[in-house]
Formats: sequence, structure tokens, C-alpha cells
Amino acid sequence: AMQLYKSVLVEGEWSKPELLPFCDPRYEFAHPAISADGNQLFFSSDRPGGQGGMDIWKVDYTGSTWSEPENPGSGINTQGNDVFPFLHDDGTLYFASDGRRGLGGLDIYRSTLRSGRYASAENMRTPVNSPQDDFGLVFDPDREQGYFSSNRPGGRGSDDLYSLARFPLFVEGLLVDKGSMAPLRDARVILNRGGTQIQQVRSDAEGRFVLRISPFESYSVTAFIEGYNAVEKTFESGNSNPDKLVLPLEKLIDPKRALTLELKVIEKQTKMPLSGAQLYLQSEVTGTGRPLETDLNGTVSVVIDKSESYSISADKVSYFNLSERISSETMAGKQRLTRVLELESYQLDRAIRFRDIHYEHAQTELNMDAKLELDQLARLLVTNPGMVVEIGSHTDANGKSATNDKVSRTRAEEVVNYLVSQGVNRERLVALGYGETKLLNHCADGVICPEQLHRENRRTEWKIIRY
Repeated sequence: AMQLYKSVLVEGEWSKPELLPFCDPRYEFAHPAISADGNQLFFSSDRPGGQGGMDIWKVDYTGSTWSEPENPGSGINTQGNDVFPFLHDDGTLYFASDGRRGLGGLDIYRSTLRSGRYASAENMRTPVNSPQDDFGLVFDPDREQGYFSSNRPGGRGSDDLYSLARFPLFVEGLLVDKGSMAPLRDARVILNRGGTQIQQVRSDAEGRFVLRISPFESYSVTAFIEGYNAVEKTFESGNSNPDKLVLPLEKLIDPKRALTLELKVIEKQTKMPLSGAQLYLQSEVTGTGRPLETDLNGTVSVVIDKSESYSISADKVSYFNLSERISSETMAGKQRLTRVLELESYQLDRAIRFRDIHYEHAQTELNMDAKLELDQLARLLVTNPGMVVEIGSHTDANGKSATNDKVSRTRAEEVVNYLVSQGVNRERLVALGYGETKLLNHCADGVICPEQLHRENRRTEWKIIRY
């Protein structure tokens, strides 16, 4: 089996090769790639503990000893063969794999180092990869020139060497006021790569800017202009010019109108904090909104303009959506406000009445208030694709039983049709008409009751039957 050896250059002579201590003659050890500082070594091996055939492994070198091999995991390795690693000076790992859905046999992939861990590998696509085997990519320190091997048609033998020269790409951008969407001129735009500023431009009279970038890089763009909060956007380049970047900047709030809003999301039954809840805060004045997410304590804080009223929606998987409103009157005279949002967890087969779906006798149409309430249910279903609900409609006891059965079925089907129009799959909705079989009070056939009690029985409910 192939093994890895080390030899040191001393006064122009190479020392006798030494077998690296982590190698094992029972398994293959190949394709060594050492970091620029000499402290890390990547290689390919079919040693035990991997994801599949040949895996990429990593060891650290302290100057005298080697660590035990570490497998970077499924973001890099597959059940197939992951081979020919190359470690660039900036920490980017390039390698070849036949264990992913690519263009051919072996394709070349890249993975960037983020917070000490390698991100999921990205296919480098054409023209680097082809329907044949492509492998062994290496770059110069500036990644302007590289070489790799391939058995693609047009070569002179089986596996040929190919050179790769990077060409410049361009990304266009647009800076706008977040509230009015008006373009912002003369804003300062900075392009960063790997935490280092590499380019600076200013937006033109129409808020536009253009930045020169390189293929297969991770970038961040930051925009500044007086009177606005700075905004940052990250993106990754590929083989072609990326989509236009639209950066909306939010105006700074006058300190006299600024209020710190603290939102706490808790579980309704247990009162425990809910981390990772998704919130959306929207101004009723400008229509602009911002997404928020609660921390480990179920809390998130944001500075808002207290002269405006806001709507807040909160979502979390396995919980019902919740919407609330904060009026400018509530915030008047305050510098800080805390609002607690209680989310209720799903319960199977528990009927929930629609508050805003009301019917006159024998009527089936949905009014605008009903549709607004149904929009909330549609949103819940769209964000929880495994959920199946029953729509059950009920009548009062006036009229014939058969007629009431038909009316209630029609009402339930009207609700289902509206939810389908809002993007919900019909297969996830069950419409049932209960007629007068499940009255909420004593107003059955032959009992004289006021209209208010009959109206109480005319209702539509929904319940989760599977999720």
C-alpha cells in the first residue's frame, strides 16, 4: 500500500526518507498537501473511521510530533473517493471527489475555512470540471494561475496537465433608502476579502456601483453614507458575474425619537424562553421591516422610532404564529419597552375557532376580515410543510338538517379553496361539514333562542391532525 514519508533538505542534500508515524501498511496513504507554515498536513487515505472509500484526513505537526489523523467530516468527505487535497495559503482546501453529483467522474471542489471549521464543499463547475476526471488542482499564492490534471477530450494522452488562469469578474450594486427605495448617491462602498479591504468606490448619481472581483472567492461589501446606518452584505463568486447586489440603508433615528424595544419570546404553557424564534418587525408608517431572531435567552433587542406604530409577527417550528401591534401611543415618553410574546405549541386534534369568520344564516362567503385571519393559517402551513389540518364548519339548528349539512360543507370548502389560492397544497387540507351535529349551546331543533346564541353555533374551526 502507498505510504507517506518525510525527508529534510540539509545543506543541499535530502535526508533519508522516514515513514510518517500515523501511516499503516494495511491501508493506502497518499496525496500529501502541507500548509504554508508547515504545521498542517492533509492527505488521502482509506484508513478506518472515514465516510467511504478514500477520505481526506488532516494531521497537525508541532515541530517534533504528529497528531492523530482527524477526519473533517461529511462537509468534505463522502461515501465515494475524496482525493488529491491542496491547501492554499489562505486556508482554502481544494480536492477532487467522485462521491457527489457533479459533472463527471472526479470533480474538483473547494471548501473555505470559517471559524476554524471547513464549510460544505462547493463544486468549481465548468470550465474547471468536465464530464471526465478532473483532479490535482494547485494554485500560486495569488491564485491567478493554477494547474490540474484531466482526461477530458483534446489531450495528448490519458491524464494531461492543464493550466488555469483566472479572469476578472464584476459585480454591480445599487444603494437605496430602505424606506423610500430612492437611490443614494456618493455613498462609500468597501469590498473586503478575508477581513482585508481590497477595493473602495462611491455610488453614482443613481446609487449604482461596480466592483471588480475574482472567481471562487468569498467577499463582503459594506456601504456607508452620512445619516444612515452602515449595511454589510456577503456573497461568493463563481465562474460568472454574480447577480446585482441591492443594499437598502436605513436612516439613523433622531435620539429624541429612539426607543430600545426588547422582545422576549416564551412558551405559553411553561413560560420557558424560546431561542431561535423568527420575528418580523414592520413599521406601519413606512412599511419597512426587519427580520429578527431570539438568542439563547429567548430575547432580542432593537432600536426603533417611537413616533411610529409597528406590527410584530413571531414564528417558531412546532408553535403557532403570533402577531401583535405596538402603537406609538404605547411608546410615548419611554426610552425602553419590553414586550413578552407567548407562543403556543401545537396540539393534535384540538379545535381552534376562527375569530373573524362569521356567517349569517345559510351564508357561505368569506369577508375581508376572514381572509386576513386565513392568511395567518396559510403562512403557518407554508412554513410547516409536514402539517395536515382539518377545516370543520358548523351551522345552527335553524332549517332542515340536510340543508345545514350542505351549507357547512360549502363553508369548509370555501376556506380550503382560499388557503389553496395562498399556496397551500390541497392534499394537506381536509374539509368537513358538521351541520348542526356539534352545537355549543342548548339551541337545538324546536328550542326558541335569541340570534346571539344561534350565531355562536355558526362557526368554522381548524385543527391539526398530523405534523
